[in-house]
Amino acid sequence: MLASFGIETAADIELNRIIAIRGFGFALTNTLIAWRNRKERQFIFNPAKDIDPADMARLNQKYRPSKIRIERALLSGPEQLAQIKSEILRKRQTLHHEVSNATKAFAQAKADLSLL
Repeated sequence: MLASFGIETAADIELNRIIAIRGFGFALTNTLIAWRNRKERQFIFNPAKDIDPADMARLNQKYRPSKIRIERALLSGPEQLAQIKSEILRKRQTLHHEVSNATKAFAQAKADLSLL
């Protein structure tokens, strides 16, 4: 039943997720949270123990779409940056031209005013 709500391991047990399941009150939820806490306390990391190849295969399969999406985004980064740079340079040139024209117009107006 819990798996249908995305709760497959003790790590998935969280108060808000469990209490939201119909039929799970505070007593049962607290029991599950206590069980998760016991499992956490009992866990001992063993760096010498290899990861189960089946677990690795499941993880690779699960995260493959995200990995592909992220890799594509990273690979397209330099091209996007080059486009942004080109756009900035183009806008800067346009602004430089506008400032130059405004400076000339201001100087001309100042000269005209001095003649009055």
